[in-house]
Amino acid sequence: MKTWDKYDILRLAFLTKIKKEEQDHIINNFDSFSDYIYHHSQGIGNLASTELFSHDAALIEKKKDEQLEICEKEKINIITRFDPEYPALLKEIKEPPLLLFVQGNLQAADSMAIAMVGTRRATRYGKLNAERFAEHFAMNNIIVVSGLAYGIDTYSHKATI
Repeated sequence: MKTWDKYDILRLAFLTKIKKEEQDHIINNFDSFSDYIYHHSQGIGNLASTELFSHDAALIEKKKDEQLEICEKEKINIITRFDPEYPALLKEIKEPPLLLFVQGNLQAADSMAIAMVGTRRATRYGKLNAERFAEHFAMNNIIVVSGLAYGIDTYSHKATI
């Protein structure tokens, strides 16, 4: 029975040598993070070195606890792909994120949203248009979403606010 919760997924996310595809493989093939660690310590599976766990276990736990503390302090909710409030449309993309960090409320399933993403090294023209489009969308109750990267994403969100 799968019991992956936000704590397990945070631990998995802090295994820096494991790529996204490997994370999905681990979640699909093991019942929990401890199940994965146990099987791995028994030599079952070859996704990461056993040394990784012996040296980094305490660090992973510390990072998880620090992330939880930040989220609690900033009133940020952690939603996993397995939680009922995870957006249904987001689950349909090729590689949906395992975790969402949400401050405030998620949009209603029937609301309009648009993703604005682009280069980190935006031109003046790109920045101006990102701002214009984002402002127009926000004024018309269209939610602007992005990965919050520097560049176009940043200008889009600043204009939205």
